[in-house]
Amino acid sequence: MPYQKMCRTYVYLIVTCIIMTYGCARSPQSRFYILQPQPSAVDQAQPSVSVKDMIIGVGPVELPEHLERPQIVTRIGSNELYLSEFNRWAEPLEENFSNVLAGNLSLLLSTDKVLVYPWIGNLEVKRQVRVNVLQFDGLSGGEVLLKVLWGIKDEDGKYLFSIKKSSFSTLAGKGYPEMVEAMNRVLGDFSREIAFISKWKNDGRLKALINQWIPYAFK
Repeated sequence: MPYQKMCRTYVYLIVTCIIMTYGCARSPQSRFYILQPQPSAVDQAQPSVSVKDMIIGVGPVELPEHLERPQIVTRIGSNELYLSEFNRWAEPLEENFSNVLAGNLSLLLSTDKVLVYPWIGNLEVKRQVRVNVLQFDGLSGGEVLLKVLWGIKDEDGKYLFSIKKSSFSTLAGKGYPEMVEAMNRVLGDFSREIAFISKWKNDGRLKALINQWIPYAFK
């Protein structure tokens, strides 16, 4: 009898090991993604000397709380989100967003004097871009949307002007790589708007873009 029990125990252990090995072999592996500055963003005219010579700071960038997680968030309904356990950001999205925005501005404004918040030392930052992200998600195979409140401060901490709300969208292919690429594109569009306004801030044509001053949007 003990021998039979021992045999059953061995059989159970062997079957369990086979099932676990088979299950692990079939488990999907996580994939990690990152946003990247877009070299194709260099389609702007050369900026003025004043912009090229000043130090520009990017940040703080504030994200909605539901985006402050490693899982990539997609929208599957007007009030429903999906968090993918196997498609993740390779680094915190807030840091990635800030670094890519700074990289894009550096390309668009033809300057290497673009810093990401928090900057170290007693550097004289002449222009600070503050960003409050309202939405940055989309549907796989559908629309990807970036909505932001943003403004530019001068060296005294005063807002030069603020855009009440900017919105950028594009269509994404089906799949997470295609969706991340679409997110890259809308972030590139946002970067171009900042670069345009930074260059033409003293131009009368800019008034058509400015809605109202909203320093209260950034606490």
